[in-house]
Amino acid sequence: MSDRLGFPRPKQGVRLVAELPGGRLQLVAVVEAVRESGEVLLDCRHAPSAAALTRGLAISLDYCREDCVCELRSSITAIDLESPDNARVARVTLAAVSQVKRIQRRRAERAELALAARFLILETSVPGDRQFLLTKSHAAKLQKSARARGLVAETEIVSASGVRLRTEAAVARGDELYIELALPARTLCAIGRVVWSGQSRSNNAGLLLGVEYVAIADTDARALAELVSGAAGH
Repeated sequence: MSDRLGFPRPKQGVRLVAELPGGRLQLVAVVEAVRESGEVLLDCRHAPSAAALTRGLAISLDYCREDCVCELRSSITAIDLESPDNARVARVTLAAVSQVKRIQRRRAERAELALAARFLILETSVPGDRQFLLTKSHAAKLQKSARARGLVAETEIVSASGVRLRTEAAVARGDELYIELALPARTLCAIGRVVWSGQSRSNNAGLLLGVEYVAIADTDARALAELVSGAAGH
């Protein structure tokens, strides 16, 4: 169903957008399944703001397929909680959809690049914008910790908005990471959030992680965009 109609793929990260009385809600969820009927099941266990979702609410999903950004419009038909005595949303079911709208070309180019990477799993209880973690004083502490006890990974796909990593470390969806990527001429630092994870189906062992950047310095973002563009042949 997902491949035939351009629906999001299972384990793919998507952005859910809904208009609420208090303003616009945006959260990152993971597609659990797309049924033959066109219903979409979303895993929202690592999206605390999902508590604001209600049955009947109109939503849209934004996600990438091939070289395009797609939009799927639907409404919520069911909300499953993590446990009967817990108000935390675990799964959201969307009403059947018959078609998907391609709204624009993919904004972030991607390239298959094998770069050495090192990362730390951060404490996600700290509220607020993660950009402050890349300021000089905080970044120095993270860099020191990464050298002392950082976990090792290698990139498979790199873009200006995120990266796919392969690692032997135990990492879960929703984890926030401090990441260092060894570019040819510099080391890039970013804060990222794991939007999907899964075991590799290839001969290469390890866990695959889809990481979306939530904070990155402008100079690092430009350097990464230039590297990806060059690798893609542009």
